[in-house]
Amino acid sequence: MTTGDQQRKHHRAHELTQIHARVLDALCLALPALSRGDAEAALTAAAVSRAQQIRGIDRHLTEFPDALTSRNGVAPAAFDRLLHVLAHAGHPVTVPACTGCGRTDVALRHRTPQGRQCQSCSWKARERHCAHCGELRPVARRSERGPQCRACYRADSDLRRRCARCGRELAPHPT
Repeated sequence: MTTGDQQRKHHRAHELTQIHARVLDALCLALPALSRGDAEAALTAAAVSRAQQIRGIDRHLTEFPDALTSRNGVAPAAFDRLLHVLAHAGHPVTVPACTGCGRTDVALRHRTPQGRQCQSCSWKARERHCAHCGELRPVARRSERGPQCRACYRADSDLRRRCARCGRELAPHPT
């Protein structure tokens, strides 16, 4: 490793330490009952361990200083996990809710322009009338006739293939 590489690595580590301290300070300032040690423990419990995650939380808290008590913008997933940990510990924070159904007890893995959504709402948002059966269902693929639901896709004999090992006919699997 060259001297320049070592200096850059040292600079990045120092910068990350500063960002980490800034996040801890912001948490303790917004939640006076939260000690610095408890804030550190909350970050650990929320699995905020990668540099990208702590930077994302720092950017979000910088852009939205009241983000712990009000929902502003689409927060990073690590920030949402942190809010759940803090709420479970009894701190007065606003936990993230699905923008479709409002539930707070489900994983919000799907990003939309309005905010995060649960799996169920994400599927509902992708519903279209199937060009094959006419039912309103999530789209599994688009064929030359239009949107196709999963049931029609799996039933489509043109898409079936034979297993190379056993020779059994296999239904297609949408990606």
